[in-house]
Amino acid sequence: MASPEAAIPTSRLQRRLPRWWRRMLLLSRQINLFRWLEIGAALALILMLASSYLTLTGGTNPRQIVPSGKAALMLIGTLIPAMSLLVLFGRRLAIRRAGGTTARLHVNLVFFFSLVAAIPTLLVAIFASFLFQSGVEFWFSDNQRGILENANRLAQGYYDQNQREVAGETVAMASDLRFVLQQQSMASQVFQEQYALQVYSRGLTESAVLRQGANGRWEVVAIADPDGSTRKDRISKEALATLRAGEPV
Repeated sequence: MASPEAAIPTSRLQRRLPRWWRRMLLLSRQINLFRWLEIGAALALILMLASSYLTLTGGTNPRQIVPSGKAALMLIGTLIPAMSLLVLFGRRLAIRRAGGTTARLHVNLVFFFSLVAAIPTLLVAIFASFLFQSGVEFWFSDNQRGILENANRLAQGYYDQNQREVAGETVAMASDLRFVLQQQSMASQVFQEQYALQVYSRGLTESAVLRQGANGRWEVVAIADPDGSTRKDRISKEALATLRAGEPV
């Protein structure tokens, strides 16, 4: 059964269109507008791909972030000719496959449905590119870098302050233990209790008294470890070398 549009001659279908639209269609056929559009879109796509490649790889500083506006411009400038080629290619396929008096209607439907699908995709890509680039610039901007550097300095300052406090507590504890050793031996229960009390009251995690033997080896003569750690390599070789030189660690 033939469609209603098939019974209407092509000339009558054209008369239904506005006059200016008919003139535009006639002019586009005379100059082969869509072929020139395909050529222009292909050239624009090649040009944008080449310029984007040179922009991303030809910079003097490879770590420098591409500005958000420039990155969005490269993305949009690449997407528009690429999607235009897809729409024009779909129109060309529709012309080849359609036949009869309904060919023009079929081609127009394919063309407009392609535009309906392409335009929202392009808008989403533009919005996503700006959102991504603004996020990257926010986290890698000078302000954020300054905040991270300040946080790093603050953490380093806290760590240094903590080390100074531990060093001060250790020196004070050594003075107190020296006083206890004047009255008690290191093997006595009184010294062990005083030693553990000193470690606990001064907030230290563990402590040890080392002595260098005649053979040059270091020996642990007293230890206080509230956590009961079983690690053997508690003191590094570098720390032992500094102790051997008579410097605090």
